[in-house]
Amino acid sequence: MEDNWIHIDKELPKEGQIILALCTIEVKYCIFERGKFYRHIDSGLSEYPDRNIAFSYNSITHWQPIPQPPIL
Repeated sequence: MEDNWIHIDKELPKEGQIILALCTIEVKYCIFERGKFYRHIDSGLSEYPDRNIAFSYNSITHWQPIPQPPIL
């Protein structure tokens, strides 16, 4: 299995990029904006970041782009 995790000391996501972020104990669906990681919520009708919940760099160690879905 390919390891696509990128350490935040090596590289940060692009502005507005939706990612998976590895926190100390779990993986979160996030968006990177204005130099911060925010929880990202998919309402079913539209996607929007919850800018009230930012994660500190202390809790996020790695990130990766959202993987492509499997081919069925």
